[in-house]
Amino acid sequence: MSRSSFVEVNITNPTKLAQDSQNTADNAVKGVTNLNDPNLMSVIEKQNNIGQFAGLTSQYNVLIQNAKDEGINTGSLTTAYNNLNKFMVDVLTDPDHASDVDRKTYKNYQDAYNSELAKIQTALKNNTDGKFTSAASATSQAASTASQAAGQAQFAVDYTNSQIASQASAVSEASKSASEASSQANNALDTATSATAEITKLKGGSTLTIAELENGLGTKVSNDTFTTYQTQTASQFAETVKEADFQTYQTQTSKLIESKVDNGTYQTDKTQTANDIASKVASKDFETYKTQTDGMIASKVSNKDANNVNLIPYSSNFSDSLEGWQLTGWGATDKKLLVTTHNFYQNGTGKLLYLDTAQNATAPAYSLRFSVLPNTKYTFQFKAFASSNVVGANVYFLSRAYGSTNDYDTVHGLFTSLVTSPSHIDQYTVTFTTGANDNEGYIRVDNIGSNNGASSGLFFTELKMEPGDTATPYVYGGQDSMIAQMSDDIDIRVKKGDSIDDINVKAGKTLISSSGQLTLAGNTIYFDTKNPVIIPSANMDSVLVDKKLTAADISANTFSTNNETFTVDKNGAITAKNMTLNGGTLTSPTINTSTINGSTINGTTFHGGDIISDSNNTSQLYPTTISSNGHIYTTGFNSADAMQTDLSTGSLTTKYRATNSSSNQYEAYDTNISPNQIVLLAGHTNGKDMSFSQSVTGSNQDGYVLISPLDGITIHGDTQQIHFNGTSTDVTPKGIAFTPYGNINATGTQGTWYIGNNSNMLTASFGIDNQNNNHIGFYRPLFVDEIGAISSSNGGALFLHGQNNSTGQILLKKDSTGPQVLSASIYNRTYSGGSTVTVTGVGTLGRITSASKYKLAIAREPQVESADRLLTIDPSSWVDLEAAKAVARNKSNGEALLEHEQSLNRYHGLIAEDLRDAGLDEFVIYGKNGEIEGIQYDRLWTVLIPKIKQLNERLNELERKSI
Repeated sequence: MSRSSFVEVNITNPTKLAQDSQNTADNAVKGVTNLNDPNLMSVIEKQNNIGQFAGLTSQYNVLIQNAKDEGINTGSLTTAYNNLNKFMVDVLTDPDHASDVDRKTYKNYQDAYNSELAKIQTALKNNTDGKFTSAASATSQAASTASQAAGQAQFAVDYTNSQIASQASAVSEASKSASEASSQANNALDTATSATAEITKLKGGSTLTIAELENGLGTKVSNDTFTTYQTQTASQFAETVKEADFQTYQTQTSKLIESKVDNGTYQTDKTQTANDIASKVASKDFETYKTQTDGMIASKVSNKDANNVNLIPYSSNFSDSLEGWQLTGWGATDKKLLVTTHNFYQNGTGKLLYLDTAQNATAPAYSLRFSVLPNTKYTFQFKAFASSNVVGANVYFLSRAYGSTNDYDTVHGLFTSLVTSPSHIDQYTVTFTTGANDNEGYIRVDNIGSNNGASSGLFFTELKMEPGDTATPYVYGGQDSMIAQMSDDIDIRVKKGDSIDDINVKAGKTLISSSGQLTLAGNTIYFDTKNPVIIPSANMDSVLVDKKLTAADISANTFSTNNETFTVDKNGAITAKNMTLNGGTLTSPTINTSTINGSTINGTTFHGGDIISDSNNTSQLYPTTISSNGHIYTTGFNSADAMQTDLSTGSLTTKYRATNSSSNQYEAYDTNISPNQIVLLAGHTNGKDMSFSQSVTGSNQDGYVLISPLDGITIHGDTQQIHFNGTSTDVTPKGIAFTPYGNINATGTQGTWYIGNNSNMLTASFGIDNQNNNHIGFYRPLFVDEIGAISSSNGGALFLHGQNNSTGQILLKKDSTGPQVLSASIYNRTYSGGSTVTVTGVGTLGRITSASKYKLAIAREPQVESADRLLTIDPSSWVDLEAAKAVARNKSNGEALLEHEQSLNRYHGLIAEDLRDAGLDEFVIYGKNGEIEGIQYDRLWTVLIPKIKQLNERLNELERKSI
């Protein structure tokens, strides 16, 4: 925007005090000049940075000391801090004037410091299990708060000083008000200065809104510290006013003023000044200029875009590298953040951010941090839409205080569970107020998740955050454009990323600069200059095609055609179409002749024949080529494929490339024969490879076969196998194939695969037919550690038997009660006598023997006590528990019953626990864990023998007595 000149009023020497007042106002105006220039740091920003950097320094000193106490290396952090400190000291040396600043370098130093700071904080946390982090944070926060308090106190001091100066000025004003003419002059000057100040505030494109200024002043004026300081200052000033020195000076000043007022010369000058002012005010030129000034001020004040700012960097026009945005480290594991386009936004030409997840979980993305003012109203807006299966969207402003080590201290929920339209893009706006400790923060956008497990996308763009409670038209916060008119130059600048284009018009020196392409277009372009036009490097391109360049002499260090097919270098060497003539030596020519005579032909490349005439020969290959590195290439093309052979020292390579394909993948094979191996590669190329430059390796490879005298045969791939296809008498292939995993598959009609000396001396045979007719046989003793069933079709049972089921059989299976061993062979074999078979408590099967040869420490026991104990036990009867359970299951769910379960018979005998209680433990069978399982019925009867003998003797005695 243009800069207006100041309104000037000529005044005489007696009104120099008024002129001084204007100079003071002019100096004050300079403090806010060019606030919108991105390469300047304003006075206001400097004042903020002074307080902030003091807090950062306090935090740095605390962390450095803590890190040293913990033995942590702080060299990198110290370097980063020193770089940032030196940069800030140079910028903040003059806090009362705006100065140039390299924003990119400033940001790099900040990022480097923050990165090293985070490393030190992480190291401290790891050293002290997180206990020290909170203390360090509290210390840092306190230091930051103290720094901010100091800054506010300093502000109060500066403001109070200005109040004192203002009051002193008021005293002076009261003194000089004795002159009506002087007062009129001052009033006129104040009016002009006020108009000039208003214009000056607007000429630099100030980014401060009236609301921001009111809020900032309101905060300072209402600050308790300032109120107290103001009261103290007023008291001190009152005391100073009463001092004798001041009273004396006041009297002297009054007399001096009175003498000046009474001075005749002054009276004459005063009258002349009043007339001059009246003349100026009444002049036609001034009236016209006043009208123009009023119109310009009204135009600037009414322009709603005058203070249109966007605090969010990279808020639209997104780059594919996602500069300024990234995903969080938490949330949905499949979350993606992409840059895309959509017809809903700018007819598919504008770029949006696309936040995607298929999970019912949050997918968050966030922006870079930016500075804000505490206790200030801000308006946020953005445009968005989403697929119909998006649960909703959240938008937060996450803020923190300067010096805070937390990611954020305060959460401002701008939008929660926002359901955006799936059919068009909408703009959403909200106003909120920052907290008392909010100094910086960032925007986080959440895709809350998918409601159906399918990919769900949230699209958003044009994010804007600005001071105040009114949403103004969107502007891009990631670029800086400016048109500035100064008193002595006009500057037009456009900046995006690292690219800056600038036009600067200045008396005696005009600059047109572009970081990219600069184009001058017109029917006629004149260079009207007294001195020669200086062009360090020029490429005429096609400008001189079919044109004639006429000149008396052409003088140049070098000369070349626009496509460099003919060049002359500074040493006189001539190069024409890949041929160089230098000092009588002809290098790299192509010689077309039928006869070349000479004993030795030295050349870089030799071609045999003409370039192959085939539409697929896009690389202009010859039938035979001998290259400078010793390779001999032979190449051929036909309608289906292209092949090339490369013979070099110790290696022969052949390449096959298909020329037809139904997709972008074309069949390809490479074979290489070298001294230590033969390599056979199978795969494809991406697109036609008529230059034989694509390698059939990596993702282009489908399989390979390696034959090496060191490693044997190696195969890899889905179809690569080693085949044995039978003898010459086999009409169809018959044999086996080894797969890449080393498995054996049948080939053709092959039914078995055997190991042995020959088919008559087998060691083992394996049925491999697909009808399951041929079995597996082992013809020698088989020694194994374990045999188990692998089939689940029969419940995992294992059936052991001899050949053709003609020998004994044992079936290992399970029934409803658990594992089971069955043998029809055992059941069908009967004997009239013999040893008893028993099963031990751990399931061991064996015979019960009675011969003395199986016994040790035999003792005769004729006592009748055991028999007496046995006779105390009553016989019992019962129903089998498992049978009862089976019947219950049958009744409840229809489960089939086994044969012995089909009727609940009562069984008779003794209870094992009764024997134990009667003191007959030796006849109780114990199982695992010492639990009672059964009774040795086959041994229990023997305790009755002594009792029977005793009764028999008594019977004999009674019979003798009766006789």
